[in-house]
Amino acid sequence: AFMFAGGGAQHPNMGRGLYDSEPVYRRAVDECLGILQSRLKLDLKPLLFPAAGQEEAAAEQLQRPSLALPALLTTQYAQAKLWQSWGVEPTAMIGHSMGEYTAAHLAGVFSLADALTLVELRGRLFETLPEGAMLSVPLPEAELLPYLGDELSIGVINGPRLCVASGPVA
Repeated sequence: AFMFAGGGAQHPNMGRGLYDSEPVYRRAVDECLGILQSRLKLDLKPLLFPAAGQEEAAAEQLQRPSLALPALLTTQYAQAKLWQSWGVEPTAMIGHSMGEYTAAHLAGVFSLADALTLVELRGRLFETLPEGAMLSVPLPEAELLPYLGDELSIGVINGPRLCVASGPVA
């Protein structure tokens, strides 16, 4: 199974060794960078592979979801293409949050360009909406609902006795 991470896993130079040494990986990254540059006028290469001394500034920029999510999808896509070039074909794929888009693209749900555009837009939306928070709660939905009040809601039901409450940070 191929498993893809969600936002928060990004950092400068992720995949740098593969980019420098593996032609398949490099082509896949460059393909994504080309799509992002032509469609969104977004140049992620200096953030993915910053010049010496620029790592801290790149890390700060990669905290922005509109940059982090396309960077992650690019890295995950390139890793999957590399594995596939070695003959590793998944029988299943799963992703957490943003990683679902990588899995969906590789499963043929939508094009690479559409996947990159969607995750960049998702990131931009995160940046414009009020800040929120989530909390995992080991209760069934019916038992949690009375505690939520007007400002909180059920973000997700992960199991019969496990929900996530979401709402404003406070």
